[in-house]
Amino acid sequence: MFPDVFHIESESIDFSSLPFFHAILNGSTAVLLFTGFILIKNKKTNLHKISMLSAFVLSSVFLLSYVTSKLTNAPVPFGGEGLIRYIYLFILISHIILSVACFAIGTFFHLQRNNRGD
Repeated sequence: MFPDVFHIESESIDFSSLPFFHAILNGSTAVLLFTGFILIKNKKTNLHKISMLSAFVLSSVFLLSYVTSKLTNAPVPFGGEGLIRYIYLFILISHIILSVACFAIGTFFHLQRNNRGD
């Protein structure tokens, strides 16, 4: 029913620069999250909300771009060996686990807030 490999090809668009774009999106998101943290500590709630919404938008753009990147570029296996491979795998696996945990916690709190009528 589903293809073994789902791949998008384009002769008019070069997707090879997407990893650099992803780095810019992730760096900008990190700056916005840190800024939001400082803003909420200083009780600037409206600016905090803008910062958090901006971080969410950039993260959403990243997700769409990342999926596009994976569908248009050939896979690049990690070539490191020894200790660096274990460090890479630790970061990769912990990133995946934390992403799922953050999504689950965010969903839980969103549902709790909606059930209270806030």
